[in-house]
Amino acid sequence: MSLAPVLLLVYNRPETTKTLVNCLLAQPNIDQFEIYVFSDGPKSESDVEKILEVRHIIQGLHICKNLSKHYSEINIGLSESVIKGINTVFESHEKIIVLEDDLEISSFFFNYMNYYLSYYETFERVGTIQGFQFPIKVNWEEPVFLDEFVNCWGWGTWKNRWIHFEPNGRKLLSELNERNLTYEFNGKNSYPFMILLEDQVNGRVNSWAIRWYASMFLKGYVHLYTNKSLVVNNGLDGNGTHGEKKWFVQTLNKDEFQLLTPEPIVNLKARKAVIKYRKQIRFELKLSNLKKRFLINILRPILKALRLNGQDSI
Repeated sequence: MSLAPVLLLVYNRPETTKTLVNCLLAQPNIDQFEIYVFSDGPKSESDVEKILEVRHIIQGLHICKNLSKHYSEINIGLSESVIKGINTVFESHEKIIVLEDDLEISSFFFNYMNYYLSYYETFERVGTIQGFQFPIKVNWEEPVFLDEFVNCWGWGTWKNRWIHFEPNGRKLLSELNERNLTYEFNGKNSYPFMILLEDQVNGRVNSWAIRWYASMFLKGYVHLYTNKSLVVNNGLDGNGTHGEKKWFVQTLNKDEFQLLTPEPIVNLKARKAVIKYRKQIRFELKLSNLKKRFLINILRPILKALRLNGQDSI
């Protein structure tokens, strides 16, 4: 079984980058890895020092089989960096594992990824292999399943799937509407993916991931997931390009499990569990935002007025 090359995308977060690099260095076969590092340039002078620190941390990966460093002097943004990085790796490889600098991975992650990237390579309906999973409640025995969702926190794919990536968000949005697929694309209204795609089209966000999901969804691909996550995102602190504060509990599964090979069809029980969990966390997030708006727009002005009135009466 040949190992897939690893694309590592970094920017200005030395602490999370160090965590991920340490995970890579702990791999028993690190000397067999081919690693491509794409480091974006600074948005402003304030980013320079941290970017240089991140690039210094990357030096520790020289013990791998081959370390290919692509360091930009200008800022091209996360989306362009991801797309450029994947395209570069696929110039000389047929499969890829993609990691961003805010991830922490299980010691079993690469065994899992490489096994399934090899096994499902000829199953053309399988679009990606995914390492992340929400803490869903599992009521079936198999440790892996297939679903229509696409995630971007520790994943892999093949060159002949990536060629279907459509960078034109407007084209994707139009096709989803014309084919009346918005409800299913939104995961039965468990997450507003259509709004995110509309925001990308209108320039409010610059997301490659929503376009990748839409591209795969429209082609009818399914994606392999684990029941328990082999990846933790340490960047949910609001500091990343598309980061937001932590709104669910993450657990890293460090145990090995049997690598089964399910048929490439959607596991309806698993999909239902994921949709249920997505709806739950979206509800909790909406409730949290309502509380914040109440505090900022109603309660705080009332308290301020009471304090001012109290001062006037003295």
